[in-house]
Amino acid sequence: MKFLFSFKLNLTMKNLIKLSILLIVFGQINSFSQEQEKLSLNEGTIENQFDYIINKSYSYQDNKVIKKAWIHSLKAHVLDSLTKEKNAIVESKKIIDQQKTEFVNLQ
Repeated sequence: MKFLFSFKLNLTMKNLIKLSILLIVFGQINSFSQEQEKLSLNEGTIENQFDYIINKSYSYQDNKVIKKAWIHSLKAHVLDSLTKEKNAIVESKKIIDQQKTEFVNLQ
């Protein structure tokens, strides 16, 4: 009787281990496919856009062949992001200058 119980327990543990491994593998596959879906040249972060170009470009010997249109599009997106950040910095500096002036006037 004791032998049968331990055999059932071992069989159950083996199935549990197999099930755990399968769940981990399917979880990794699912997360990888979701990550691949997020990559886009026209949406997402600049990092995601670079990853898109790297993943979608073709390899030739040790080099990557990237479509010119992709490079131009990425350049436009980077420049647009830089312009937005520069404008935000200018606005922040204006606010800081106004607050400095108000502080001096309050003294």
